[in-house]
Amino acid sequence: MYSLDLNQPTELRCGGERVLLVDDEPRIRELCKMFLESRHYHVDLAADGEEALFALSEKQYELLITDHLMPKLSGLDLVRQLRANGNHIPAILISGDMPVHEPDLRQLFSEGALLAKPFSMSQFLAAVDETLRTAQPAA
Repeated sequence: MYSLDLNQPTELRCGGERVLLVDDEPRIRELCKMFLESRHYHVDLAADGEEALFALSEKQYELLITDHLMPKLSGLDLVRQLRANGNHIPAILISGDMPVHEPDLRQLFSEGALLAKPFSMSQFLAAVDETLRTAQPAA
């Protein structure tokens, strides 16, 4: 289960970055959105990789957070497709079944951008902060 873990000290961003959150589980989408919005992020939601591709073609985002195992298009394949098309948006992969044996996993995601379910909200927000903090400016 997901926990709040409010006792763990963290230095988190409180910026207005636009985030696309992709997960096929509505409860996870809503819970993560609530916490991101509490830190003043602007959050759009998608239920699968195909919805995410459409959203990414319509709007500019500073961060993509995606589940891995979803219908239509997995999170890993979503990021692969984005990279193949020249989109280098910073991305975080969340999954209860992390695809650790995929040879390109470490090339597609920065250190700290792989988050195994279940995770605490402080871990989640720290991963968001770290990924945005270390992201290279868009070319």
